[in-house]
Amino acid sequence: MSYPGPISSAHEAIAKDSFIDALDVDLSTKVRERDPTSLDEALQIAMRLEAIHQAATTRDAIEDVSHHRGKQARGVVAGNDQLAVTTVLAKLNELQRRFDSELKSLDCRMSDLQL
Repeated sequence: MSYPGPISSAHEAIAKDSFIDALDVDLSTKVRERDPTSLDEALQIAMRLEAIHQAATTRDAIEDVSHHRGKQARGVVAGNDQLAVTTVLAKLNELQRRFDSELKSLDCRMSDLQL
């Protein structure tokens, strides 16, 4: 950077090789297999391979969690809990009656306003 001007091919090759050498062993091997011609191309390949690796790792982690979930036992309450069902239905019916009453009241008010 101290000497602005055209970059030599030797400078580009050294920069590319230094970048690849600084990568993880597995990643650097995969990047070298693709034989990049420039530092920018090596960077693009490394970023693509790293993204693929992270996506696979995330997918594997999700599969491991869901695989373990499948082995968990779930409890089921057997029997007839009719009292709870009846109580809930009574509350719902009461709410419906109140809403119907409010709706009728609003309809009357709207009719009065329109006149």
